[in-house]
Amino acid sequence: MKRRASASIIVRPDSHNDVRKVASELLRRARAAGVFPTPVEALVNTVGIEELTDVDDVRASFLKRATSAMGAAFESGWAKLRGFADLVRGTTYTAAEQTDVRRRWVRLHELGHQAIPWQQTRMAYADDEVSLSPRCEETFDHEANDFASELLFRGERFPPVAKSAGSTLDQVFNIANRYGASRHAAARRFAEEAREAALLITYYPSTYTVDDSGSPELRLGRGHSASQRFMERYSELQLPQFLASHDPWTAARSSGLVTIGERTFDCGDGTTETFQWEAWWNQYRLLVVLWKPVGWRLIRLR
Repeated sequence: MKRRASASIIVRPDSHNDVRKVASELLRRARAAGVFPTPVEALVNTVGIEELTDVDDVRASFLKRATSAMGAAFESGWAKLRGFADLVRGTTYTAAEQTDVRRRWVRLHELGHQAIPWQQTRMAYADDEVSLSPRCEETFDHEANDFASELLFRGERFPPVAKSAGSTLDQVFNIANRYGASRHAAARRFAEEAREAALLITYYPSTYTVDDSGSPELRLGRGHSASQRFMERYSELQLPQFLASHDPWTAARSSGLVTIGERTFDCGDGTTETFQWEAWWNQYRLLVVLWKPVGWRLIRLR
């Protein structure tokens, strides 16, 4: 197993190189390597699976046979379902009640369950927000997420793009538009591939803590994405667990704009470092990117 630089930093699965080979070969077979955004339809057709648009018959058939208690549990799980892959029938399903970029991710994730050869050990995979989250560490779902990311951002072709794009969220958002990805997914991949020390962290509205003014705080998410340089130098960086409503980072939530600044952190070894930061609120969570450009010490932002 690979050693984690930090328990909270998301790292790629141990099988990443093999997943990349499967994804690259699929792009080649589908003649999609130079097509942007990723042509999901062509990839699905190349693998030879059927994407279902109506699964009401499957649902009704199960409920007809189920006990009332089992039916209630099934209905609860169904409401959370975002997609599934049936390996026996060679079919996948993606819930329609999602944004286009979200559906693209789910479709590629489910395609991963069908296309990764060593995952052919189960009859089916049912995915919800937990298994589709980058924080999910269940092996096969982690690999399916990695597969989706490889197809979306073109694997080994993406690092030069990330390294030449610069270090601003506006440039990351341009990448998202080009690749047909969500801004969150693009920022996550960008942070992983950045040449400098870079870290993407997220904060969510807290339902149980308030600041000294009585306003709800934002709590630190469980999974972060970081560049190799960041993991090598700053893996023990001490991040604020909660943000009060007057914290500089939370200004992005009220303004709806990307906000910028500098912040000094305890590195966990008795030293401190100052990072540039940018923050953006996507209506559900606060995204904060910390940058430490190569050779940069302290540059005042104007």
